[in-house]
Amino acid sequence: MVNVQSEPNTTDDAALLAAALPELAERSDVDELHTDGGSHSPQVDDLLQTHHVRQVQTAIRGLQPTEGKVGLEDMTGQTNADNGPPECVTCPGGQRAEVVGGRKEGRSVATFAASVCADCPLRAQGPTQPLVRRAGTVLRFSQRAVNVALRRQRCAEERAAERHLRPAVEATIRAITHPFRNGKAPVRGRPRVSMLLIGSAAMNNVRQIYRCQRSQEAAGQAEEGSQKASGNARKRPVLSSCASLWTRLRALLCPMPLVQPAWACSR
Repeated sequence: MVNVQSEPNTTDDAALLAAALPELAERSDVDELHTDGGSHSPQVDDLLQTHHVRQVQTAIRGLQPTEGKVGLEDMTGQTNADNGPPECVTCPGGQRAEVVGGRKEGRSVATFAASVCADCPLRAQGPTQPLVRRAGTVLRFSQRAVNVALRRQRCAEERAAERHLRPAVEATIRAITHPFRNGKAPVRGRPRVSMLLIGSAAMNNVRQIYRCQRSQEAAGQAEEGSQKASGNARKRPVLSSCASLWTRLRALLCPMPLVQPAWACSR
């Protein structure tokens, strides 16, 4: 736990993230955030691009894409700039189109070949519109639409992944509130609640660091034991070979048992 915030439950999650992100990015060099569906807004998108932080959400609040329709999130964009619209987009059908600036600031336009779109089975489901004065179909979008599309793509990738980090985040929050009865703070007032949560988070960090160190020590001891065992296993064939060689050499040098004279033991 690297940051603790306490605000009334009417505060938007996006406002909390926007307030904490600049200082958090400067202090911890964070490059990826895993949040729930309510932690996004145009202000958050601008801050994420400014500090080069990638946000992965478990859900997206607001209007959902129409089922059976192809949206901007179904297309692939390529760009060479950190902040700005894509330089080209590729539709699900495989056609690639360059992106140019629109008439209004913040708007972009991608023009697809009409001959290719005419034979595409996804033509009726696509978001493009046919041009009137010249041949071609055009896709108009804004930077905000690009941010939403990228957010939906990352959300879909997170859902399809085998490993999910969101349950670990929820477990950490649960560990902070667990010492309190019914998960409720025993004090009132934002300053008191803030101090209480900071202390609980600090103790949870100490416990996690202790468990991490113990697990690392156990792993090191297990590795050291396995290395010793493998070293002993490598020595056994060498010792057995030397013993066998010495037995053969002794049999060649001393084919008959030596007889000790009787006077050797006399005094």
